[in-house]
Amino acid sequence: MPLQKRHKYILISLAFYWPAIFVATHVSVPDGLVSSIAMSDKTMHFLMYLALVSLVWLAVSPFEKVNWRKAKVWAILAVIVWYGVMDEWLQGFVGRDPDIMDFYTDISAAFAALLIFTFFRFWPAMLILASVFMFAITCLTRVNIVFMHELANSAFYFLSYSFFTLVWIQCSERFWKLKKATFRWFASSAGIPFIVLTAMVLASLAFGKRIWYMDIITAAAAISATTVISYLTFAFSGKKQKTQSSRPV
Repeated sequence: MPLQKRHKYILISLAFYWPAIFVATHVSVPDGLVSSIAMSDKTMHFLMYLALVSLVWLAVSPFEKVNWRKAKVWAILAVIVWYGVMDEWLQGFVGRDPDIMDFYTDISAAFAALLIFTFFRFWPAMLILASVFMFAITCLTRVNIVFMHELANSAFYFLSYSFFTLVWIQCSERFWKLKKATFRWFASSAGIPFIVLTAMVLASLAFGKRIWYMDIITAAAAISATTVISYLTFAFSGKKQKTQSSRPV
């Protein structure tokens, strides 16, 4: 049976992501870079494994919630436990110190990812994961120092808020069945992401993180552009379907 689009994208993402984090955890990292990121090692481990296990679960079962009575859930956990042990053990051969607390953090992230997919299906789960990563990178690290360049920093804000808005639109359409081109649709599609942006800015200030005004403008532009493009895409596809249906058979 041919793979559906969602499944293909997930498999491609996992094929790139898993080797990437393996390399990232097995290269020597300068102490100065770690301190400049201003994010704890445990938080980074948690985020990496949260994304990894989410992708693994979706690669195995892209359209179902986690059912703890099924063997595949425990098989995934067994693989992640084995990988976490090997990950820490192999770090001893590349000049990095294995840390049992890193391993515990990795397993905690694995359970957290599976719990998210226990209660939520794909789109709501994506919304939660996007919120977690946006909060962590926005509030718990110095993004402008991590990315080293203001254009890369702006790209992060644009892409992350575009993704969040797109996921939110998918969620709202499924739960509320809002009609396109109505005030309620536009208010919901753009309003919630703007509320999230405001909350992120306030949280950043509470954590002592400096937020550049261009980051806020970039995020706002991303929310607005994604909302408009989503509507235009729907309008174009709707006209195309009407044209095709009106053709004589």
